[in-house]
Amino acid sequence: MDGKKTALTILIERHQPFIYNLAWKLTGNISDAEDLTQETLIKIISNLGSFKQESSFTTWAYRIAKIIF
Repeated sequence: MDGKKTALTILIERHQPFIYNLAWKLTGNISDAEDLTQETLIKIISNLGSFKQESSFTTWAYRIAKIIF
């Protein structure tokens, strides 16, 4: 279990800046970008098992953020 937690932490830390930058571009302000980033990361974590690697992870994350926005 600890290995999975570590891997998840690394995954989130690696992609959080991309997701935040996207959220900022979509919303245009810091507060909304922070909220959208958090919502996107929660959705990613909740649905990680459904990621089929048919596209890149960033493409998948982008689609999730766009759906939430």
